[in-house]
Amino acid sequence: MTNSKTYRSQNVQAVKLEAMLAGHDGESAVVGVDVGKEQLYLAVRWPDGQTERPMVVNQSGELGMAMEFLQKLSKDRRLRVALEPSGTYGDPFRYACHRVGLAAEGPDDRGS
Repeated sequence: MTNSKTYRSQNVQAVKLEAMLAGHDGESAVVGVDVGKEQLYLAVRWPDGQTERPMVVNQSGELGMAMEFLQKLSKDRRLRVALEPSGTYGDPFRYACHRVGLAAEGPDDRGS
């Protein structure tokens, strides 16, 4: 049985990072990013396959909050940020990641 709440997104401002990190001390994580013109959807996946509830980020005003979240998430762990192919819509997010020292990889970045 699936729980429909699993697929419902929450705003990045509402994320309780401490609760999300419980039981995942030092574990690596992957953040998948679905890029749209106005919004981004971020989903954190842990090595055991557990995926956190997706977060929505408004491109126009919440990139800073998203970067703060990702920086905190990356503390004491290996974090991979994976972007879907999105043309130029993902450029502001990719640049924001670069500015805070996080690499955001797209399909063309693998193996280089």
